[in-house]
Amino acid sequence: MIRKIELSSLPDDILMHILDKLELLSDAVRTCVLSKRWSHLLGLHSGIVLDISRYLPEVHSIGCTLQELVRANLLVVEATKRILSHESRHTIMNLSIRFCLRDESIDIVRSVGKAMENREVLAAEVIMEQGLLYLLQIWIQPEALILLASKMQKLQIIRLRCIHEECDLTWTMFFLEAASLLKELHVQVSCF
Repeated sequence: MIRKIELSSLPDDILMHILDKLELLSDAVRTCVLSKRWSHLLGLHSGIVLDISRYLPEVHSIGCTLQELVRANLLVVEATKRILSHESRHTIMNLSIRFCLRDESIDIVRSVGKAMENREVLAAEVIMEQGLLYLLQIWIQPEALILLASKMQKLQIIRLRCIHEECDLTWTMFFLEAASLLKELHVQVSCF
């Protein structure tokens, strides 16, 4: 006789293995929304990669509209808030978030800050691709930098890629001042 096993009855380590097999972390977020029992598993991930390009329509290589880019950015903001809001003490080995720096992105700053207060983050990566940002003006409220600076103190590794030409030295100096425990800083201005 074949015994029927419900996913919700499986132990956490088996559920984590299933989630690790999902191609996109956003799939895991959607899956966890389906089951309250699974929702805490998002906080167990040691590698968190959120990339705005994964939220864009498939034809984004040809180009995308400003509306699509803004919508994708909002999805990254919401996914970041959901994933990092879990009360977990597990170490984050790699936190990589790629998004457009706009006013609504302050919630990413707050979420990352709260996660860094409660958890150890060994490596963080900020990726800004000019190919996606050419439609948007890069702007962040001055008070957001103050919020961000206070949360950067524990970072040891920072990778900045494809920094907009007007921000390269400014962002480099900001991270050097804000991340007092910094051991490695990688900066790539040009993407070509």
